[in-house]
This record gives sequence, C-alpha cells and structure tokens, in this order.
Amino acid sequence: MPNEYIDMLINTELSWFPLSGVGYIPTNNFGERRDFYVEYMRLVGTGIEIDLNRARIELVNKFTTGPVLDIGVGAGTFLTKRGNTRGFDVDPIAAQWLRKEGLYVDPYTEDLAGFSAITCWDSLEHIQYPENLLRKITDQYLIVALPMFDDVDGVLASRHFKPREHYLYFTRRGLVKYMKAYGLNFVYESDLERDAGRDGIGCFVFRRDADALDAGVVV
Repeated sequence: MPNEYIDMLINTELSWFPLSGVGYIPTNNFGERRDFYVEYMRLVGTGIEIDLNRARIELVNKFTTGPVLDIGVGAGTFLTKRGNTRGFDVDPIAAQWLRKEGLYVDPYTEDLAGFSAITCWDSLEHIQYPENLLRKITDQYLIVALPMFDDVDGVLASRHFKPREHYLYFTRRGLVKYMKAYGLNFVYESDLERDAGRDGIGCFVFRRDADALDAGVVV
C-alpha cells in the first residue's frame, strides 16, 4: 500500500539526492511563471547587463563563431548583440518576438545539426525534463549558466531557491555527473557570471564525444 504522506512530499517539496549532488522540485504544483521577458527588459542597458552579455559573447566565440541556438532568450540581448544566433523561449512575449524577427527555433521538434553551440543562460534549471533537449545535442557545444550550491542547506538558504520557477538544483559535481549521464563531457568552467556581479552563478561548457552514443542514462 503506498505511503500517501511520503508521496505527497515527493510531489510538492524539494527532493535532494546527496550522493549525486542534484535536487528536484515539481514547480508546476506552484504555478508556472511566464513573465520573464518583461523582467529582463528592465535590465537592458544596465551596467551588469552590458558586462554580462559582452563576457558571454566572448566565451561562446572562444569555442565557435558559427550559428548558435539560445534557449531562454530573456530580452533577446545576447542573441541580437552576438548575431548569427537564433532562439527559443516558452515566454509568449519572447516567443512572439522571435517569430516576428524570423529567429524562432523549436529545439524539441527541429533539426539542430546546423548549430555549433546551444546556450542556456539561466534557463536549464527552469526545464522540467532537460533530457529531451540534451539527447538532441550531437557535436554542438552546450554552454550553461545556472546557480551552484554546496549542499541542500545551501539551496534552502539561497536567494536562488525558487520553488515557483526552478525544477533543478546542482552542486558542481552534480551538474558534471548529470551531463555525463547523457554523454556530455565537461570541457571548461568560467567565472564570467561571478565577475559580472552574479553571486552564486556558475558557467560551464560541455560537449559530446564525436564517437559517443547515448543509449540512455548511464551513471
């Protein structure tokens, strides 16, 4: 007979897996937010926004000058300033803008072969099932920026604990192990987010080995 109370906790509270350094919370139980485009528009032109996008563009161009797909475009500043970049967003205002500009790409239904990198600036933790994206990555670089934590106590004490927005929480080791489970290997770590004044945000580059075959999760 199922334990109803425990099932309720699993379906509503943060679950933390200490051996893997990963946390998960089903945020849809709290209602999904859809106003990120408006929030990011308020930051356009500020010092941190200018410095951050400059550093992000430099990092991406360190690995590739080819076409990039940006997942979760914010206000679209990185995408437009870098050029040769298209985007995807679940925010309806951002998605409408991308479609109007002819820049919209759905990574879940379209072929990603033409892109040399996929970027997830502050977006991976908002995706309930990242594996649906990760499994579509072939030889592209994956570049992510997201909150980093030392342990579950760090999560609960952090301003980055956002149970209405974030599904996933990682330690550094946990993120590397998570990506490895989907055949994506750690390539590079950057302090660009922290250097721009974003405390607690890590930035990482991953890539699948050319001869790696993803046959499912292998931990």
